[in-house]
Amino acid sequence: MSNIGRPVVPNDEGFEESFRDPNIEALRRTAPRHAFASRGGGRRRRSPTRSRAVAARRAAAAIPVAVSLAAAACGAARAGAPVPQPFPSTSGAAVDARPDAYPGSPGRSSGADFPRYLAQVAEVETGGDCLARPAGSSALGCYQMTHAALVDAGFKEVGGGWADNPWGIDSDDEFRKNRRAQDAAMLRYTARNWLRLEPCVRDLIGRTVGGVALDQAALLAGAHLLGTTGVVRFVRCGLRARCIPPAIAAGNGGGHNLHASALRRMQAARGLRVLAPAAGTGSRCGLRG
Repeated sequence: MSNIGRPVVPNDEGFEESFRDPNIEALRRTAPRHAFASRGGGRRRRSPTRSRAVAARRAAAAIPVAVSLAAAACGAARAGAPVPQPFPSTSGAAVDARPDAYPGSPGRSSGADFPRYLAQVAEVETGGDCLARPAGSSALGCYQMTHAALVDAGFKEVGGGWADNPWGIDSDDEFRKNRRAQDAAMLRYTARNWLRLEPCVRDLIGRTVGGVALDQAALLAGAHLLGTTGVVRFVRCGLRARCIPPAIAAGNGGGHNLHASALRRMQAARGLRVLAPAAGTGSRCGLRG
């Protein structure tokens, strides 16, 4: 029977009766009654067409709610109120990416424990706040990468602009909001640190100096805080506080605090497989200091 000319009568579920599929209606008339009844009673099951319509109606109803929540968050931000961070805390498995799979990574050189290393660095640097940007500093993001570190990683130009990159980052704010780009920058920076660092401490790897067993992870953790030249000087004079370069100490809260922080970081990272064995090392030490 054609639906043309039939009055539109809303049924009990809010859908127009005139849009029933005539084929389904014919099947209802000829099939046994129990074929369209639920097990718990006489209520008929919805057709697939109705199920899709219900889902569409519920999705449409959710849109205004999402828009209202977004507007409220923006209003809170304008008013200076705290708003939820878009990134999870970087503790353990919360690191949400595999930097070795990113385009532009240096030879897919991350080790099996690189996500754990990232989590440790993020925790001590910012408590996992990937939007962090301290006043008066060029450091950005989860790992507080400075302008010099981002230049070293190939993300920034020496003059201050952003270099071409696979993520289309061209501002500090975009970098702070892009966790994948931050992780990839850390991989590049860490791999390049090891290329410079390893030839200068090759004879000390595997030895215990100042109570710290030196391995790749411990040395890289120290280098992230002190720089490659700074950590070489630090380990070669027995991890003593007086061995930290004054310029580095002045920029990090003083020599005593920096000394304690460096030791904690190196101890915590020890044993992690940060970079793959094939990551590469330098042929000779080129650092001064």
